[in-house]
Amino acid sequence: LALLEGHKDGVWSVGWSPDGSRLASGGADGTVRLWEVESGRELALLEGHKGRVNSVGWTSEGDVWTSGLLGLVLLWPANLQPTPAAAGAEQPSRTYTNAKVLVVGESGAGKTGLTRRLATGSFEESEASTVGAWATQWPLPQPAAAGPAGSGPEREIWLWDFGGQADQRLIHQLFLDRAALVLLLFNAEREEVIEGLRDWQLALRRTLKQPPPQLLVAARVDAGFGASRSRLQRYAAESGSRFLETSAMEGTGCPELTRAIEEAIPWDALPRHSSPLLFQQLKTEILRLRDGGEALLTTKDLSERLRHKLPNVDAATLRTVLGLLDGPGVLKQLDYGDYVLLKPEWLGVYGQIVVRALLQADRQLGALPVGAIAAAALPFAVDQPRLPAAEEQILLAELERQLQERKICLRQGGQLVFPSYCGRERPASPALPPLFMSYAVRGWLNDTYATLVVNLAETRVFQLRDLWRDAAEFQTCATPAAEGGQAMAVQLQRHNATEGTLTLHTSAALSLPEQAMFAQLIHSHLGEAAESVQRRRHWLCPHCHAPKGNEAVLMEKLARDGEQARVTCDACDRTFPLYDELR
Repeated sequence: LALLEGHKDGVWSVGWSPDGSRLASGGADGTVRLWEVESGRELALLEGHKGRVNSVGWTSEGDVWTSGLLGLVLLWPANLQPTPAAAGAEQPSRTYTNAKVLVVGESGAGKTGLTRRLATGSFEESEASTVGAWATQWPLPQPAAAGPAGSGPEREIWLWDFGGQADQRLIHQLFLDRAALVLLLFNAEREEVIEGLRDWQLALRRTLKQPPPQLLVAARVDAGFGASRSRLQRYAAESGSRFLETSAMEGTGCPELTRAIEEAIPWDALPRHSSPLLFQQLKTEILRLRDGGEALLTTKDLSERLRHKLPNVDAATLRTVLGLLDGPGVLKQLDYGDYVLLKPEWLGVYGQIVVRALLQADRQLGALPVGAIAAAALPFAVDQPRLPAAEEQILLAELERQLQERKICLRQGGQLVFPSYCGRERPASPALPPLFMSYAVRGWLNDTYATLVVNLAETRVFQLRDLWRDAAEFQTCATPAAEGGQAMAVQLQRHNATEGTLTLHTSAALSLPEQAMFAQLIHSHLGEAAESVQRRRHWLCPHCHAPKGNEAVLMEKLARDGEQARVTCDACDRTFPLYDELR
């Protein structure tokens, strides 16, 4: 419901007042803070502990007690009237809410022009298509007065413009978290746009577990309207979206779009920030440096840059504010070297170069040598915008780490393997092990398949033996592949860009518990990664290993008869149960 910002280190304890109107908090910064719950205002800063405050609470009379290091307990009276000299009277603060809005669509849809029109109120011609993603801040007018504090929280939007090329969607996964609204744009000049819109919606559902509201926006209507308005209106209604028409160049429809954005964002569901005025001043100065072109600084360098504007800011306050800006992705604190990436969109710029390297190199492999990204051994274009060499090296090391952390690639020996970029076709022979289960899958197939292969290989239960464009072969780490062949495999059969069948294969020599573990890991992954999944079991005779069909009939028989379900093998005429660990 709310984020109360003020502590400069970890918060160790909180306690509600008896009437629920106030909150006390104690932290590792040695302070106790009192908050007014309804408004989020900081009422008092209580100083007296000489170290960490371990616990806070309230008596039935409304007094506050606090305990800290060295056995020190302090009691603060209910009628406490702090003064500036004593306890730091009510702190100047600002209450605000921010929303992250994604602007997505095919390349050439007019996303960048419309984003700049919304944020600045003027049109600026784009020199080239967006590479990766970039963000811009869009403050909104103060909402009408509400509540006893006299006004509602201030509102602001961060607009994120995403490159439209299909091969950039690997990079988009680095920036999609915490979206409050999606603007789904298309170029109004084009006749066929709905299929591309569907692809984008599937990609968003794949990455965002709870997709936010969407607005369907026709851009560049000043150049003409080639698509069918009636079909677009039906599509918008079917997908629960609102349809709007705009022109960034002329400003047509932009006021209506602005109102629609403000209305569609679920402001009441977003956390309300209550922040000391000093925090806000510090955020403003950091963003000014960011907008002035600074990309990567150490915390020490950043502190020096800010000192002449805000001389009283200490290191603890700076780190706290950096953490608050890191949350929504406005900047990123790197895990090493005490660096702050003021422009996270540079990850997208360099990520696109990684994609180019995968496409231009040996496409049979879908892999790069470990360290190639960090060493900048990539196909940079002559006019490619780049950071200075020292900053570039730090950024590329961070990018390589994030690609592995987000399961986009897998470290396999001396290679970083990107399963969705593997173009090696599997030969007709040798044959895969026998089929024992299949799934009808709907969703973004490249991502679903890639993350599945990476997850299986990282379990330390199964070892990746070979990788193909749409097939991966494994063996158990404890036992070599049975009989000189592959112990298990997954294979993707594509029906179209978003629908396919994933088949699971295991050696007859593999035990049922091992098969069950393999199947369960895949089943769990598909349940999370795919838009929809339908499982179908396939049976092998345990005596002669001949397949038994029809699978649909057998599954109905298993559902009907349960543990008593049995069938006769067509090859050896022996009976066997359908009910087992893989049921």
